[in-house]
Amino acid sequence: MVRIKPSQNGRIQEFAASRRNIVLQALKKLQIQCSQVPNIALLGSGGGQRAMVGLLGSLVELDKAGLLDCILYLSGVSGSTWCMASLYKEPDWSTKLETVKDQIVKRLSGPRVSWGDALAKLKKYYNGNNFFSLTDFWAAMVVTSYVKEIDEHTLTEHWKQQNKDPFPIYTVIDKQCKHGNDGDPWFEINPHEAGYSLTGAFVETCNFGSQFHEGSKKNHQGEFDMLYLQDGAVPATLLKSETRDYIDAGLLLNSPYFSVLSEERNTDLIISLDFSQDGSFVTVENAAEMCRERNIPFPEVNITSEDREKPKDFYVFKGQKGPTVIHIPLFNVVNCGGKFTEIMSAPKPPKRGEVRIKPLLNQSEQEFVTSRRNTVFQTLKKLQIQCSQDKVPNIALLGSGGGQRAMVGLLGSLVELHKAGLLDCILYLSGVSGSTWCMASLYQEPDWSTKLEAVKAKIVERLSGPGVSWTDKLAKLKKYYMKDSFSLTDLWAVLFVTSYVKEIDEQTLTDQWDQHSKDPYPIYAVIDKQCKRREEGDPWLEISPHEAGYSLTGAFVETSSFGSQFDNGSKKKHQPEMDMLYLQAMCSSALADGEATWKWVKAISVPELKTALAKTEKEDQTGGNTSRTTQQSAVEDECYQELASLANADPSAFAEATKSMLPDLSGGQQTADNRKKTFRCITQRIWGRNYNFLHNMTDESVPAALLQKEMRDYIDAGLLINSPYFSVLRKERNIDLIIALDFSDGDPFTTVRETAKTCKKLKIPFPEVDVPSKEGNKPKDFYVFKGQNAPTVIHMPLFNVVNCGDKPGDWRKKYGILKGPYTAEMTTEVMEVAGKNISNNIEKLLEQIRAVAAAK
Repeated sequence: MVRIKPSQNGRIQEFAASRRNIVLQALKKLQIQCSQVPNIALLGSGGGQRAMVGLLGSLVELDKAGLLDCILYLSGVSGSTWCMASLYKEPDWSTKLETVKDQIVKRLSGPRVSWGDALAKLKKYYNGNNFFSLTDFWAAMVVTSYVKEIDEHTLTEHWKQQNKDPFPIYTVIDKQCKHGNDGDPWFEINPHEAGYSLTGAFVETCNFGSQFHEGSKKNHQGEFDMLYLQDGAVPATLLKSETRDYIDAGLLLNSPYFSVLSEERNTDLIISLDFSQDGSFVTVENAAEMCRERNIPFPEVNITSEDREKPKDFYVFKGQKGPTVIHIPLFNVVNCGGKFTEIMSAPKPPKRGEVRIKPLLNQSEQEFVTSRRNTVFQTLKKLQIQCSQDKVPNIALLGSGGGQRAMVGLLGSLVELHKAGLLDCILYLSGVSGSTWCMASLYQEPDWSTKLEAVKAKIVERLSGPGVSWTDKLAKLKKYYMKDSFSLTDLWAVLFVTSYVKEIDEQTLTDQWDQHSKDPYPIYAVIDKQCKRREEGDPWLEISPHEAGYSLTGAFVETSSFGSQFDNGSKKKHQPEMDMLYLQAMCSSALADGEATWKWVKAISVPELKTALAKTEKEDQTGGNTSRTTQQSAVEDECYQELASLANADPSAFAEATKSMLPDLSGGQQTADNRKKTFRCITQRIWGRNYNFLHNMTDESVPAALLQKEMRDYIDAGLLINSPYFSVLRKERNIDLIIALDFSDGDPFTTVRETAKTCKKLKIPFPEVDVPSKEGNKPKDFYVFKGQNAPTVIHMPLFNVVNCGDKPGDWRKKYGILKGPYTAEMTTEVMEVAGKNISNNIEKLLEQIRAVAAAK
């Protein structure tokens, strides 16, 4: 059963009473007189292996000084938990710490866990867990490399052997609470209970991980082992989801203060050992700030500039009500002397929310790729394609732009790849423009590639449905108006993209990725408008679940911080992460280039739009949408008429003509500020404007053009090259085979030819592209381009002489990108045509996969 009560668990109270006896005896030996025994907690921060061995060294010295038995609670995060897990394996370790220390040091100096044992453990996790995640992979493949063992005891088993050691508390955080900035993120796991520290909601540790409903256990799961662990009254946000994600607490605060700051623990003295990388006082200062926000007693923390530059080895912070806090930085001027500056100036990983300028892959992506390559390896074995596990080919699937036909064409192609058993060969899935609409729909579904037929049916049903009501569109538009950097992309998202994708997706990319472990790694591609216009800098910008940044330059920021205000590499003002609707709009903002805008507007058929509006009216009356008023309908018609007639006019005339109409279209009289924002965007053609995360940096490896302005405009990559080649041509991604699905309008070879031309100019390895001129209008369905030291490129035009007969041009016209939202029949037909391109070429695809595998 679940216990929702902030008081201490009865067994913890019993242990604390017993432990205080030991503390009292220790204080007597130290000639410290007291009537009431103080509650003392020792905290170990995160810091990887240096935290592990740093905590061990500190405990050894406390033991020598007779102080270890004064400690009531021992709590850790991240690397410090590696030390704790090693200690608590040994019954009553604190009574024989020198011996235990020698055993741990010997193990850490010995051979690593064998690859076979690590894989065997991974298989156990894979087969034994209802909720296999990257944490299981992290445990088996990464943590074992540092702790040099696989500890399959559980925490409750560990504790059965202890009665003379401090009470251990392992601390993690709730990822959803961290991202949503609501609820209680602080989650503790001790030998008796696991739960939310500040809320006071707990379950027995042996039942943590089991399935519960309304407080009662529904489905038992075995308690996690110590290898895995090493990595109303209840806020409503904690009650909604059946599953939660628990992660390294160091990603929020790199010390477990909140496990010992609950009122019922009544801690008098906190000894905080700080092994952090990023600054000697970050943890204690952040803890003080968080406590102030939550009205939790904690002393003021004031650090002089001199101490920041050269920290000492011991700081005491006291307050009227809060516990006394002793803060001990690992590296300081006392124990490091003149080498302190050298040690602290060593290369450091970027802080959360800071800019990373390094062409290497993000660590989280590297971890995923390692795991995904194992999936690819198993798939190749099933397909009887021979390769060793360390020579698995890296295969990327690209979806070009092309509006709704790209969306449904990519979906149809993926379905056929899945049927042929080839989908799990794909490492990366990257898209521009309309293909990103498909990607966004797929990644809404956890592990979509394992149930693609069902996911496809849901998407097709939605696309055939009534669409988003005007009430919901206008409510969303009002939310976008609240942003710092409103642009025409926000209008495009609400008024146009929703008409095609038939939904408002308010998840973020990082939210989506939390649910995936079995799908290809997604990369959304856009371009920097200023770089395109001036032909300088690096125009290619990619957005992945972990980072967003310039593909060729190697300058990145966490995706959750992309769009926030930066100065000289540090976050100055946080902005919420863009939602998936906005991301789809940014990727598909085909009107965002000045010339393209007016060319396309001029090409729009007003009668066609009138027909679409009439259909919308009919759907509103029969399909459950909130109907637009007659006035709104007339206003829309007038707006579109004005768009057509003003195609060649000055943009300011367009703004003037729509002044009286836009407020009504937006759902009533707008505020003056909103009207001003809108007209400014129209007259200046502002699309995709966001804060520049490289603003004011001084780094010679970054083109100067990217550093200067505080704002940058990010737009549809199809306005430069209509396929996301440059997201997968990064050297560090080491792609062996690119399968490029081309849904473009016009010449079916423009994307691959332009890519080859650009690569030649930039000296990026890419094969020569030579296509017979007679095939320009009547392409085949499968082309292979190869070159030395370059990836093999498979190019597959959607409409071709194989699946469309002798008239692929008629199909391109029938499904032109200016068409309104597809009917159910049109969706099915395009999916079938795209699917045939795959099913007709399975053997050819296998042949090329075999070739790149053999060449590795």
